[in-house]
Amino acid sequence: MPVRPARRLHETAKLIREHADRIADDPSRAVAEARMIRRLAEDLDEELDYEIRQAERRGGLPRSKPKQAKAVVGYCIEQGRYGIALSEHRSSGAAPFRCPKPVYDLIAEVINDAPESFRFNDVYEEVKTRTGEEVPDYQVRVTIRFLIHHGAIKHYKAKFINEQKRSFRRIAREAWDDLQRRTQAGQAPA
Repeated sequence: MPVRPARRLHETAKLIREHADRIADDPSRAVAEARMIRRLAEDLDEELDYEIRQAERRGGLPRSKPKQAKAVVGYCIEQGRYGIALSEHRSSGAAPFRCPKPVYDLIAEVINDAPESFRFNDVYEEVKTRTGEEVPDYQVRVTIRFLIHHGAIKHYKAKFINEQKRSFRRIAREAWDDLQRRTQAGQAPA
């Protein structure tokens, strides 16, 4: 396996520029600076060779097959460790991911206050800020996946889009109430 050079490409390029500037500032040092630039250029060649070998290696080796997806089977409202919670059940049979109702409501409030297009990290960081404590990221992920499943928001590339014209808090509350009715009727997880 190739050994990573001591410096990164941009660091070496910066050093070359600095030595070239010194030649312009003090022409009497041109020979010494030229030697240093030559050594740095050789280092740059090594760094480029390393990066090329790494890219070839990554592109040439077959990737292992992806693990079978543990798809979401459905959602329901259940009693969790912290009270009533949105539960996401997966095909693997593992314990469901849960988001307590107060956190769910807070996430809906954050999405309501967010711009029409937002990223997961924007919501997650705002939830942490508003609670003043660390919130498990899976609670935010579960809520966002549920709201996508319900049709309240859309997922496009790395962003989520809220195209709703009315209060998002109301939409999220209606989604929760609908799921709670279906859970009580025995139609969940769905």
